[in-house]
Amino acid sequence: MRCPALLLGLAIVATEARAQTGQVAVSMTLDTVVERNGARRPVVHLANLLLDQRWYETLDNALPIVVSYDLKLWRSREGWIDEFLTTFTWETIVTKEPLQEEYSVALVVNNTVRPPRRFAVREAANAHLNVAQKIDVFPPRPGRFYYTLDTRITALSDRDMDRLERFIAGDPEPDRPERGTVVGRGIRRILLKIAGLPTQILTARTDQFEVRPNDDD
Repeated sequence: MRCPALLLGLAIVATEARAQTGQVAVSMTLDTVVERNGARRPVVHLANLLLDQRWYETLDNALPIVVSYDLKLWRSREGWIDEFLTTFTWETIVTKEPLQEEYSVALVVNNTVRPPRRFAVREAANAHLNVAQKIDVFPPRPGRFYYTLDTRITALSDRDMDRLERFIAGDPEPDRPERGTVVGRGIRRILLKIAGLPTQILTARTDQFEVRPNDDD
């Protein structure tokens, strides 16, 4: 189940890139800030997406990249199956304008595209993507908890690209047939056949932490 109200609290916090290799990686830690009852927020780190040849070549082929996050909250139960509580989802969309050599990074939360950030060079866009994402969520009651994360990185299909263009333009019905140019759609289909649709799934998990009853409970 989605938790829109909590997802609206997604915040960006500055951090140095945690990996210096050319391969994309995802990690997740617990926030160093501990609440009075012991609760801690998850902090998600995406590293080196645009230093990974598979993905910067995808952009060079005019195919947008979508990074989909599925973060789950679990309650640990010793001797029993852990209790799944809820899931939080959001997306990051990365595009490249081939004529202007400009990169765009947009965050999608609750089906709302936030104003994109634009960068003149790939390194600057990659540095922005390396910035950690602090998710403003907490366990709802006392117990031992942890977070898991499934991150799916993929290129948009031709149909998805059409829908994305209309969605970002404010079209409330992105699934209706497109009236765009046949030439434009044809070029994208050719690129899709040449480049294929790469997909990569990365997982992460935090350590467990204890949440105590609040003083007024």
